[in-house]
Amino acid sequence: MNIQTERLENHTARFTVSLENDRLERAKQEAARKLSKRVNIPGFRKGKAPYKILLQYLGEGAILEDAIEILGNDVYKSALDESGVEPYGPGQLEDFKVDPQPTFTFVVPLQPTLNLGDYRSIRLDYHEPTVDDDQVNKAMRRIQEDEALYEDSSQAVAPGNRVTLELYAKLVGEEGESEAEHSHEESEAHDHDHEHGDEEHDHDHNHGLGGKEFIHEHNAVMILSEENEEPAPGFRDALFGAAIDEERVFELTYPDDAEEYEEYAGKKAQFKAKILKIETVTLPELTDDLQLV
Repeated sequence: MNIQTERLENHTARFTVSLENDRLERAKQEAARKLSKRVNIPGFRKGKAPYKILLQYLGEGAILEDAIEILGNDVYKSALDESGVEPYGPGQLEDFKVDPQPTFTFVVPLQPTLNLGDYRSIRLDYHEPTVDDDQVNKAMRRIQEDEALYEDSSQAVAPGNRVTLELYAKLVGEEGESEAEHSHEESEAHDHDHEHGDEEHDHDHNHGLGGKEFIHEHNAVMILSEENEEPAPGFRDALFGAAIDEERVFELTYPDDAEEYEEYAGKKAQFKAKILKIETVTLPELTDDLQLV
């Protein structure tokens, strides 16, 4: 067996492996024996037909195909062992030739090479991060909320409750999608209604609100406490006293100087919120037993 190894530019190697003719003949004999056990040849029991009869009955192509498969695995393994190449993944048979002697050609993926360059010359000054009390308190609050006890409530929304909302919001005075897009979506919604019979569907794409939509959530979950951020200043207060299935529409104006709402500073937004679920929240005590998961 003669093995030639060629390393290609795309992180692959090509093995060209030439074999002696008698090795292929032995593989064909083995392939024929295996095939003879799976076919019925008139006048012979399964597995007992001579090689020449099998060759005539099955055709040399079928026998050669199985012989290549039998030889291929052994040849590929030998090529890897002798070449010392460490493949990055499975190799593939690229070609096989019978003449002038049996020759396999395999292509093998190689481990990618990485040139980091002079990365040690790149230096950035280290600045120790600062953590203030507010960040610590918010982190501790999140741990408490993760371990809190939540219980369904039939009472009106109160401070500290966790609520599940159907929530939409649009910026007042700013344009939304184009009329063409709106008409197209209304048409799709109309078709959807016909497909689903009597199922209800909201044809009001703007959900009764005018302007550019920036919140659209069907199951928004939030805890109405001062420690948690709200969609806009005054949002929590606007929900207090609401009952399950009650829908409230209200307007809020973002302050000009609030950093947490910088994107909407000075803008007015109209909200539409429907209460889907109300839960009371019982927070665990802040002790060493609480763990950050």
